[in-house]
Amino acid sequence: MRVKNISVILFVLGIFVISCYGEDLVFIDKNANSSSLMAQIKRACDFYGLSMKSLLLETKPDAMQIIGHIRRSKAEAVIINAEALFPVNSQEFYSILEKENKKDLSLLIAGLSPKMDTGLLEEWSDGVITGCEKGEMIPAEYSYRFGDVQNMTRELSGQQIPLTEKEICYFTIQNLRKYQSILGIKRKNTKGVFPLYVSVPVSGHEVFFMIRGNSPEQSQKSKEMVPEVSMGTIRYLMFLRYVYKDQCWHSPAHFANFTIDDPWLTESYGNLNFAKLCYENEKNFHLTIAFIPWNFDRSEPRVVDLFKNFPERLSLCVHGNNHDHYEFYKYETDSNDPWEAKSLNLQEENIRQAVARMEKHKELTGLDYDKVMIFPHSIAPAKTLGLLKKYNFLATVNANNIPLGAEKPEDPLFDLRSLTLKYENFASFRRHPPYKTEFEIALDLFVDKPLLFYAHHDYFKKGMDSFDKTAQMVNRMEPEINWKSLGYIAKHYYLERLRADGNYDVKAFTNHFKVKNHHQRDVTYFIQKEENFSVPIKQVLVNGEKYSYKRANNHVILELDIPKGGTGEVYIQYENDLNVRSMDISKDDSRINKLRKISDFRDNTLSKNFMGRFVIHVYYDTGLYKWGMKKLILVFSIMILFVGISLGGWIYLRRQKKKFK
Repeated sequence: MRVKNISVILFVLGIFVISCYGEDLVFIDKNANSSSLMAQIKRACDFYGLSMKSLLLETKPDAMQIIGHIRRSKAEAVIINAEALFPVNSQEFYSILEKENKKDLSLLIAGLSPKMDTGLLEEWSDGVITGCEKGEMIPAEYSYRFGDVQNMTRELSGQQIPLTEKEICYFTIQNLRKYQSILGIKRKNTKGVFPLYVSVPVSGHEVFFMIRGNSPEQSQKSKEMVPEVSMGTIRYLMFLRYVYKDQCWHSPAHFANFTIDDPWLTESYGNLNFAKLCYENEKNFHLTIAFIPWNFDRSEPRVVDLFKNFPERLSLCVHGNNHDHYEFYKYETDSNDPWEAKSLNLQEENIRQAVARMEKHKELTGLDYDKVMIFPHSIAPAKTLGLLKKYNFLATVNANNIPLGAEKPEDPLFDLRSLTLKYENFASFRRHPPYKTEFEIALDLFVDKPLLFYAHHDYFKKGMDSFDKTAQMVNRMEPEINWKSLGYIAKHYYLERLRADGNYDVKAFTNHFKVKNHHQRDVTYFIQKEENFSVPIKQVLVNGEKYSYKRANNHVILELDIPKGGTGEVYIQYENDLNVRSMDISKDDSRINKLRKISDFRDNTLSKNFMGRFVIHVYYDTGLYKWGMKKLILVFSIMILFVGISLGGWIYLRRQKKKFK
């Protein structure tokens, strides 16, 4: 009966394996208890668009059984839990692998721990790894360190982040010349590392060995790690990108931008001097001004000329409409809300007026702008993003890419991308203040995020070179970085992956994008853009000509033949009735006009001295700015009166003191 049961299990397992023909990756395990290990691998596969099949070995495996799985799967990479592999004879395994002509197969042995038989570990690593030990380390004295393994550690090469655990497992190495450290633990002021993740040449194969990481419950994330990104997930991302290269979803180029919110084109605005900053960013970065459309008729010719003369360094995008505090707020509010409700209709009128004002500014100055919306204060509710889509905006860029009132998706990959289409199928980018650490920048580059920095004019109170250090760090880490306008990035940021037929799939994100064939041959691109069709599509243009497209599974599907070095420009135009010529762009709202004057006074007068900056600091950090226009004027009056009385009292006391002398 027992033999019969084993035969049935093997037969079922054989059927199960056959069903995974064509899978990119096979994960072989002993049982279903390694759920955290499997989840990390699956997360990394999903991120790169790779398929994965998990095989559970319920019986005592041998070399032929595992090789059979590998043969039938046709996968290029296999990850095996050490618990499932170590009962197998290593010499027999490598010998059969060589006979099967599987020299190009990448093998990762994961889940190693001190519980493993050190003799078996030594056999599988050809004598290089002699054991796996556990040790206690003081986090303040140690850090994780990424090695420098070509095409694997990539932008993370040499990066270090603080150690978060006290108890760490690591490999002991016999032959230091025969292994490469991919990730290890380094002590301060020392050269050596305690390896956690290594590659070893064994019988003509490159075999990777990985220490079992702590479970999420045992592990504390470094403050430099983004949510949902564990060290374990990064290890598998490195392995998969190394093995599958262009078969993974990836961006063909890296992009960066630095945006300053609020200034109108006057010299100088607060602490911002355009001419000096243009000199600073000559080789370092591209500067975008998030321009308030209300300022459409205020631009000074000398600043306009600067933007015209240096379009590769300076650009404009849209920053709300009137910048009436949180002018794209909730559609309905209650007594606890700091801002008044702004109906969807009112927000639509603001968007229409913003476009009309920006077009008028373009007519008056000759300066173009990017149809990228940066919302004042914070991102709007989701339906407002649908309005941006309706009026053919490219994207929205904010500190938060989750709309106001919306729930964060449960997708564990959400934070690994800074762009989402989950809300109204409209591109929503996430940006950051210019205080990222070197590791955070390296990790963003590693996962192909565009680096989008932002600040306000007060960031430059210490000088126009304030951003230089960050820009130079980015340029050093990625010499091929493209510092561009937000509009350029929105049009050129897409993901592509190599298909089995030698052509490429493309995942587009905006309604207007450009796909460049940077390969050394003609290529057919199979383009998909997520689309819920809630806003009717007027037409699709490719290189200026009407082009037919397909609708499938909530996607717009296009097929483009692009010659070597060529570019395919796709423009999906949505239907709307906007006529900018008929829009009222006048500035006859006295409340808004007063608010804008107060803002100018704050930025161009108060911010120029210590006392003024202190007043601004108190006003914003205490939340006084949420009190509304009437209270705002009252508070400003009281503050100015207080400063005046204090200054008058100080002068009076000084005079009295001199009189008594």
